[in-house]
Amino acid sequence: MYLWSLVTPNYVNGRRIGLLARHGDYDVRLIDCPKSANRDAEPIWIELFDRQNNVSLDSFSGHDFEEAAVAADSLISRARELEAASN
Repeated sequence: MYLWSLVTPNYVNGRRIGLLARHGDYDVRLIDCPKSANRDAEPIWIELFDRQNNVSLDSFSGHDFEEAAVAADSLISRARELEAASN
């Protein structure tokens, strides 16, 4: 996937995870779903992750890059709002 050239992925539980944005304890991450695990998996998976509580708060999956960009922007805005609310 071409998106991996835009981020430096880390590996968590065998999955590539790239950080798109970080605001306080909130990350917006691009996640690579292993193809062998689920052939029907969406090729683009983005999530809003709460590092303090180690939980995913929201996510987007799909095939369309434009929709993924809109979803990523929305999740980044939400991360900013959550960080501001926690201060």
